[in-house]
Amino acid sequence: MGVFAIVAFWLCTAVAFVSNQFALKVTRAGFLLGTALPGIILVAVFIWWISTGHSIGWEHTTDASVTVDHDGHDSPRFFPYIAGLSGLSFLAGILLNFAGVESQGVHSTELKNPAKGYPAAIMIAAAVAFGIFTLGALAVAGIVAYDKIDLNTGVFDAFSIAFTEMIHSTWPVRILSALIAYGALAGVLAWIMGPSRGVLATAHDGMLPPVLQKVNDRGVQVNILIIQGVIVTGLSSIYLFMDDVSSAFFLISAMAVSLYLIIYMFMYAAAIRLRYTQPDLPRAFKIPGGTVGMWLFAGIGFLAVAFAFVLAFVPPSQLPIGSPATYIALVAGGAIVFSAVPLIIERMKKPSWVPPDEVKAKALGPSADRSHLTNA
Repeated sequence: MGVFAIVAFWLCTAVAFVSNQFALKVTRAGFLLGTALPGIILVAVFIWWISTGHSIGWEHTTDASVTVDHDGHDSPRFFPYIAGLSGLSFLAGILLNFAGVESQGVHSTELKNPAKGYPAAIMIAAAVAFGIFTLGALAVAGIVAYDKIDLNTGVFDAFSIAFTEMIHSTWPVRILSALIAYGALAGVLAWIMGPSRGVLATAHDGMLPPVLQKVNDRGVQVNILIIQGVIVTGLSSIYLFMDDVSSAFFLISAMAVSLYLIIYMFMYAAAIRLRYTQPDLPRAFKIPGGTVGMWLFAGIGFLAVAFAFVLAFVPPSQLPIGSPATYIALVAGGAIVFSAVPLIIERMKKPSWVPPDEVKAKALGPSADRSHLTNA
């Protein structure tokens, strides 16, 4: 798992080197073929599963955190069973499934009407993501017995069990696995490209050393991508030192989500502040409702991610994490180290880091206006 994660990330990085436009095409196809299509098939298979009278996965457990007794029958809980923070720790990881959607804001000015088009695109993306993740998770929980569910192989186990019952063969699982792998890699590619373009814009504002301002002849931020790959390689090495794959996966996810949620809290707070400090600044799109609307949307968002941030440091009761102190130390250490790096760089910045305007234009392409990166 560790070796595959490292190789797959560098493969996506190599694709990113080709061009931004090529990477965008790959990610679009990856979402449709590798996420939406397998998700629809998984839900359809689950509908067949229950309509043909097969036993439901959650019926095989009396765990109070999963089921509730209704007239002698176990039914799945509609609301989570909260016995402590450890039972909610997966919430932080779940938010990671939706994290990154804002990185596509770098493409907002490419729309004909960003004021209407971009919010509509975000709402559609949120609805589709919610539907796929919720219905997909329900399908896996319904087909696979509760004590057999694995964080890494749950979807594939569900397909294997269902197709074995349906057609007495698992050959469709190979095709679906390839598509899901493509979709996952395309998602990684989207994460590689979106945030790194924002870092490039930051570099060309003179906030990062000249070495991070370099682009190739196709405008790709090569040095940023290489440094990013080295860091990810180091983090993925956690797989090599932990016995349980699911625990390693969750630990890496917790480290990532803790960093992401710190940035989200800054973004929500900055959005509110900008409404006061720069109320008349032209914006591609605005949160409706004026200042009240901004406080409502950004305030709820801030409180939600702040709560999830606390949960990121709580070891989940469902996984064999090992020493809780070690788990907390690793997550907290990652958050502190990676939060400190940009602060140190900012303190060390020099006036010589600001490149000429023509260099900025070449690196950022024809649409060199980057106001959408900083405007709320």
